[in-house]
Amino acid sequence: MLAMLPGMSRHHQGDPLESLRTRYPQRDLISMEHYTGWPMLCFGMQRYEVAEIGFDGRSSATFSTIDTVGVVRVKKEWLPEDWRAEVPSHVVWTGFFLNSLLYAVVLWGLTLGPGRAQRHVRARLRARRGLCVACGYDRRGTPRDAVCPECGGACGSSA
Repeated sequence: MLAMLPGMSRHHQGDPLESLRTRYPQRDLISMEHYTGWPMLCFGMQRYEVAEIGFDGRSSATFSTIDTVGVVRVKKEWLPEDWRAEVPSHVVWTGFFLNSLLYAVVLWGLTLGPGRAQRHVRARLRARRGLCVACGYDRRGTPRDAVCPECGGACGSSA
């Protein structure tokens, strides 16, 4: 049994499935791809397994992995014995680019957006109260198109 996702199979530098076929000619071979990323899928991993598929008598299949090829695993001493981390083996560049662009815009909005909004609100409040938009000097007695006597900025928008 060879189950592959349609249109998603990739074979890098030789065919790992062929090496499994020669080592385990009577076993079932499975190829799986796993992609991750948000909001776009940007990292992928392809794994090939030799499986033993049986039935437990209650119409459900049992699945046990005998051998795996094509997976980069990370094992640390401080992790539990049965835990494994599988590292992505290839990058989906369009998803990676779009995710990076989205996160850059969000980061820009979170870091620079509040300061700009605060300056805009402060300038509108000052103009409404008759103050200089730049420095907050009380301009109620000065002409509308005159420069601010305090900072020298053009404050034509003050009332």
